[in-house]
Amino acid sequence: MNAAAELVALTRACQLSESKVVTIYTDSKSAYGVVHDFAKTWKQRNFKTADGKPIAHFNLIGDLFKAVQLPAKVAKVKVKGHAAGDSEEVQGNTLADKVAKEAAKQPVDLDTIHTNPEISMMSHISNIPDIDLKIHQSQPTEDDIKYWASKQCKSDSAAIIRDVDGKIALPKLALIVLVKHYHGMSHIGIAKVIQAINALYCIADVAKTRGGK
Repeated sequence: MNAAAELVALTRACQLSESKVVTIYTDSKSAYGVVHDFAKTWKQRNFKTADGKPIAHFNLIGDLFKAVQLPAKVAKVKVKGHAAGDSEEVQGNTLADKVAKEAAKQPVDLDTIHTNPEISMMSHISNIPDIDLKIHQSQPTEDDIKYWASKQCKSDSAAIIRDVDGKIALPKLALIVLVKHYHGMSHIGIAKVIQAINALYCIADVAKTRGGK
């Protein structure tokens, strides 16, 4: 799984273990490190880098920071990924990978995407076929540039342009691919599709878009 998916998985495990004593296993070094090494420091800095830019997956890390406080007691254990053997840890990790792959094939309800930031990040643009984020961001129109400026968009540490809320900035041209992707996942009305896109990305005039053609 990618970094965002690992953070969501660990967050959800903590949420499901509210008020319980639990041991949670993960093969994600980055997600494990977030909990044990970085989350508290980043929270104190409002999840921003030294130059004031949002850290990658800042909202997911914030959700995880809150979620780890829900269980009565919780231990996070790092296990080796894709290991061979018959130990409980290996069997459990193999099963988790299998279930995750099956879940990734299932359709997503856009109502859930819009209201649940965890799932919205799982539908992040980096997972959308036929779109290269940096190529699109390098080809904005003058109107796109003006809109991005009005939203105080800046490049993050990964050279991805985002607004002050962390939404990825895209030119209006990218709407064609986004609408096709989100509509294809759930086949709901265009108004709901635009609503979901507007919640995830910084694109000029998204709210004014009307579909059907």
